[in-house]
Amino acid sequence: MRCMLGSIGPTPGALVRRSAYRQLSSPLHEVGALLDAGYVQPGRSGRNHLRWIAASNRLPRSRVEEVLELVGLLSVGGRRVKTYSLGMRQRLGLAGVLLGDPHTVVLDEPARARSRRNPLDS
Repeated sequence: MRCMLGSIGPTPGALVRRSAYRQLSSPLHEVGALLDAGYVQPGRSGRNHLRWIAASNRLPRSRVEEVLELVGLLSVGGRRVKTYSLGMRQRLGLAGVLLGDPHTVVLDEPARARSRRNPLDS
């Protein structure tokens, strides 16, 4: 996944609308990627984490509230990330992916199953 986004590897990565990811002028509007849901600074609130991403990508602050609601974290957005459960951290990562309303989403194991039971065995 990191090679595809051009962050590692010998190639520029996969092309997104005929451009390398690194060359996109507004990458969050083109590709939303979640490679590791645990990358958030634990002392920061979920809301402030998303505000930082939004500000660094020139996205409106109002978009943070929209994605927090979309992923079901609006009521806990002010809590520090270190108090979030694994599922909440994964949803926060997904909120970051959705901030730019990208046309392409890249997810690398964004969710962990609670059960090893195969749903196709039912």
